[in-house]
Amino acid sequence: IVLYGAEKVFGVRNGFNGFHDDTPIGREPLDLTIESTLNIHQYGGSILACARGGYDHDAIFGWCEKRGINQLYIIGGDGTHRGATALLKAAEERSSQPMSIIGVPKS
Repeated sequence: IVLYGAEKVFGVRNGFNGFHDDTPIGREPLDLTIESTLNIHQYGGSILACARGGYDHDAIFGWCEKRGINQLYIIGGDGTHRGATALLKAAEERSSQPMSIIGVPKS
């Protein structure tokens, strides 16, 4: 966060489903700070949870635009990265807001 000068880092819960505006209460994005992530490596699982499906590039772009987000780091396996690739292609076709999409493999 400090090294890159990021103002905020959000953790989106429940995979692509977390980008939908009708996300249930209690599933808002996590504010990932140095303090909140300091010891997460000592616990199993993921603090963000996971889910299948939910990919909708319009919902994802809308969610990001409302929050002024222009970089997405998408963490996951093959299916997640197929979604990230589709999102990148959709982002290239949009001219309203530049968006960087970075895939991070995790199995």
